[in-house]
Amino acid sequence: MGELRKTRVLFIVNPISGINRKNRFPDLVAKKLDQSRYDYEVIFTQHQGHATELASKAVAQGYDLVVAVGGDGTINEIARALIGTRVGFGIIPSGSGNGLARHLNIPLNQRKALQIINKENYQLIDTATINGHRFCSLSGVGFDAMVAEKFAQTGIRGFFSYLRIIILEYFQYNPKTYQIILDDKEAITEEAFFITFANSNQFGYGVIIAPEADLQDGLLDVCIVKKPEKSSLLRVIYLVMRNQAHRSNLIQIQHASKIKLIGNPNYFVNIDGDPLRMNEDIEVSVNPKSLKILTLKKR
Repeated sequence: MGELRKTRVLFIVNPISGINRKNRFPDLVAKKLDQSRYDYEVIFTQHQGHATELASKAVAQGYDLVVAVGGDGTINEIARALIGTRVGFGIIPSGSGNGLARHLNIPLNQRKALQIINKENYQLIDTATINGHRFCSLSGVGFDAMVAEKFAQTGIRGFFSYLRIIILEYFQYNPKTYQIILDDKEAITEEAFFITFANSNQFGYGVIIAPEADLQDGLLDVCIVKKPEKSSLLRVIYLVMRNQAHRSNLIQIQHASKIKLIGNPNYFVNIDGDPLRMNEDIEVSVNPKSLKILTLKKR
């Protein structure tokens, strides 16, 4: 009998995501990956969009698994090239917020996260598109998108940089009025501080906006958030941090597989933590079970 074919793995590392150094990652892979079963390569990205290019080439070259080593932006760049293919997707969380990894209970410790690859448990999860741009976790408009845009401009990673922007901008940002159509039903008009289209449950950092979001239900949780008054702000923060955002009367959560948003007065959307200018009507839809991803356990 011939020798069994090894699984071909490409690690795509974003060297500037998050606040941790990545230069020792190749040595860590050499120690922790079962090399009797895997042939692998580690490549560091050199510019924005490079991760998508590398992942697309990996699909064309017959790789079996592509692993993102970075944050939610890196994950999104790579996943968009793998959606709808047979190629598996792995995550070594190394960003700031690590929202999708936290939702999937993937360890933030790189050594432990590498063990998930050795166990090779896959499941299919939903992804979504917003005006044709694919995403895995969430997208949104309003205050959230404005913060993402300013966070990207600072060039300073980490939770406290993100928090600083929120504090500086919170009191001067005014809610906007949106028309929302869910699954082609009658339009509703809402004034909102921000609106999030959630496939997974959180922004990152453990800040959970959609506690009941399910990556396999074929639906997005549409979170319409009112601006809290000063007197109720601490209670809303408490509920969000306690995984109980849906219990706040300032957060309305509806479910839909297709959403249309008429008018985007802020001109930016947040797509898995990255801002994108989009000053037209917005259409969001689910791609059911379209990404093959490594997780802790089979479902």
